[in-house]
Amino acid sequence: MKKQLTPEIKYCVRYLKERGFTEKDFANICKALSPTDADYSLVKLRGNAFFDELAEKLRNLWPSGGRVIKGKTYEWRDSPKNISARLEVLWRERLAGKTYTIEECLAVARRYLAQFEHDTKFMMSVQYFVWKQKELIQSNGKIKYVTESKFADMLEGKEAEDAIMNEWNEVLNSADIGEGELI
Repeated sequence: MKKQLTPEIKYCVRYLKERGFTEKDFANICKALSPTDADYSLVKLRGNAFFDELAEKLRNLWPSGGRVIKGKTYEWRDSPKNISARLEVLWRERLAGKTYTIEECLAVARRYLAQFEHDTKFMMSVQYFVWKQKELIQSNGKIKYVTESKFADMLEGKEAEDAIMNEWNEVLNSADIGEGELI
């Protein structure tokens, strides 16, 4: 039996078609919005209690208040419900099959926050630390949405690899290599 589309979904489909989205794009969007049974079971195995508890503890690590950008206040914290939902999506999309304890997750968050102990100018809010979507304009003019997660990068150790690469690049850039010389 085919599911009936609500007027809101029909509007979204029409809107995306007008902007050149393909059937594959629709499939990816639907997958992101509505996980398959297999994906859902991975999230369910973990249990909402895990995400709810982690969300509450992450939220409490961030300072209260926010920062003002162009007259608008952006809060450092979001509601535990929204953070929990972001964590579920992150686990489904990127961390499926991986097991981390709440303490490991909190240690990563504390490590991130320690960088901004004296200056919060570039610190992410808790919800963006978990994940955020970036719009990239491709060479063909289409917009591609990319999900970034500093939290997942740090959990997986990716930032350590980036630091090593940055250090290596600095060494190479500072080396006194003349024009046309081989290394």
